[in-house]
Amino acid sequence: MEDLRIAVGEACSLLVTSDRDSAPMELVFHIQPGRLDIDVTGPVDPRPTAEDGLSPQILEAVVDEFDIGSNRVRLVKFRS
Repeated sequence: MEDLRIAVGEACSLLVTSDRDSAPMELVFHIQPGRLDIDVTGPVDPRPTAEDGLSPQILEAVVDEFDIGSNRVRLVKFRS
């Protein structure tokens, strides 16, 4: 559970903007046998180097798969 908390927090931080009037963030959890997919969508982060920072390294350490898009992050954790 701690790995998922870290992963979701990291995904959210990639999508947070400093604009207070930004669109809300949405988290959708897809629970399947042996796997959990989490889709996080929100406003586009204006930081051009978001994928070059520590976030991909952190996500790689705590989830099995991830994909960072322009306004979404998908996380996948398999049951071990």
